Amino acid sequence: MSKTTKALALTLVLLGGATGCEHGYFEIDRSTAADEIRRIADDLWQHQLDREMYLRVTYGLPVDELPQLSLEDLRAEADFAAELSARLDRVEVSQAPHEDYLTARTMRRDLEHALEAPDFYWNNLSMSPYLSLYTWSAINNLLESVVFENAEELTRYRKLLADYQRLLDQHLAKMTGQEERGIRLPKAAIPGTIGMYEGFRDQFAGLRTIATERLAGFDETTRVGFQSAVDVLVDAVVGGYDRMVEHLSGEYLDLAPEAVGAAQFERGREFYRHRARLFTTVDMEPEEIHRLGLERVDELSEEMARIREGIGFDGDREAFHDRLRSNPRFLAQRPEEVGKRLMAHVDRMERRIPEYFSVVPKAEYGVRRLTPAEEVNSTFGYYKPPDSIEPVGYYNYNASRLDQRSMVGAASLIFHELLPGHHFQVALQMENESLHPYRQNVFNSAFAEGWAEYAASLGMEMGLYEDPYDHYGHLTTEIFLASRLVVDTGIGYYAWSLERAREFMGEHVFQSEVEIATETLRYATRPGQALAYRLGYEKIWELRHRAERELGEAFDIRGFHAAVLGSGTLPLSVLEEHIDWWIESAARIVP
Repeated sequence: MSKTTKALALTLVLLGGATGCEHGYFEIDRSTAADEIRRIADDLWQHQLDREMYLRVTYGLPVDELPQLSLEDLRAEADFAAELSARLDRVEVSQAPHEDYLTARTMRRDLEHALEAPDFYWNNLSMSPYLSLYTWSAINNLLESVVFENAEELTRYRKLLADYQRLLDQHLAKMTGQEERGIRLPKAAIPGTIGMYEGFRDQFAGLRTIATERLAGFDETTRVGFQSAVDVLVDAVVGGYDRMVEHLSGEYLDLAPEAVGAAQFERGREFYRHRARLFTTVDMEPEEIHRLGLERVDELSEEMARIREGIGFDGDREAFHDRLRSNPRFLAQRPEEVGKRLMAHVDRMERRIPEYFSVVPKAEYGVRRLTPAEEVNSTFGYYKPPDSIEPVGYYNYNASRLDQRSMVGAASLIFHELLPGHHFQVALQMENESLHPYRQNVFNSAFAEGWAEYAASLGMEMGLYEDPYDHYGHLTTEIFLASRLVVDTGIGYYAWSLERAREFMGEHVFQSEVEIATETLRYATRPGQALAYRLGYEKIWELRHRAERELGEAFDIRGFHAAVLGSGTLPLSVLEEHIDWWIESAARIVP
């Protein structure tokens, strides 16, 4: 092989070898193993596409049914997963081409979760803001976006409104069933939950009147009849919200526990281990995660102290943080100013992207403010991927209580949320037609959040945190995520009180008391999810350092990023196998 040929081959491996494009996903020789893996993936994908509202919206398909919440439905899902698992057991997945192997390994993890889910149905606090917030927001947005082009759409809309009532009834029924088993939301989380339901009830009530222009294609008799039917259905849904609020405000609140966390309930620690495995996609015990968090918090505290010293500040940590919280430089005066500041950091990042990424998404991106109902229970905000309704990826930011919302970490935040963070990862996955559709749409928190935080950390080597305050702001995010390893396991596994959890975070993180209060309630009602961020970040950096060591001068940062992102979301254990394969493929070409 000539030097030129070797160089070209190495470039292909480093820059594109992990995308599936080196063989063209549907053009390779289809081995028996590959055929069966793809058939199983086809069946799983079709099942998901038939049932999942979010996927149907993404693909511009009509939505005929809202999400299900019953134990019977979860058991039916487990039965389906068992059938696919049995088929997968009969496949020699190690004989399949690499991307098919990754498909099989990723499906295995999803199917295992579906099989386990019914066992922990009653432990899962589905009515909490941190689990149901996005569901109600997505449903209301879906209803607002419906285009009435024919009579079939009118019928579908009425069915969706009726199904909305069914979903609310299922939430209430599950809550009642949990009460019978001694499981309730912690008392401190109930006011925010009530506020969420009241907010979405009021937002939904605004859907009562269908604008005339939305029904322009129908005669007056049809319009009047449709509006009359909608009135009745909206009343029923509003009544469902009222019943949820009334139930939460009554005896439920009186009997709710002061204690927080999964460990207080029957099988609580077992449930916590299950959720930790689900969200982190690694098999680390809670004790090990807790110890790691303590170590990282100590290391980051020392690094932050060095920056304070370098700035010339001679006070203690809290005095410095008080100065940052009150410094007008880091406080937006108006909600729209938050968006402008975030996009200014995006502009800086855009100039460095070509040096670090060989492939970027086609979908556009931007920022916008959360709705009032969302802001009540959100510490920061969230990224919403492009879909058929809005083909733009948005970071939805929280602009409430601006006097308590320092923006010293704004650069790190937006690098995490938009580029090269969530938007790059999610949009590239959705646009990657070399992946099986199942793989284009699979999601796990550890990969997604780990990538986003790794992406934010790239600002260091890019020179985007040269201002010591930007650097310090990034470290405030890092220590915040590291503290989650301590506090999430503390609450969920070790049965810490809210006071102990808030005291620990108050001693180490920059976030305000209001933000800490919101966050700790999140850990109390959605155990395990907050572990994903830091553990995913740690794994991606571990794999990068491994690639740098083993490839030496042949290591290419753009190739590594193409490898990590080019095969879509993977469980961290599968990502490690994938990067090892990529390193080996690249090393074989190096003379």
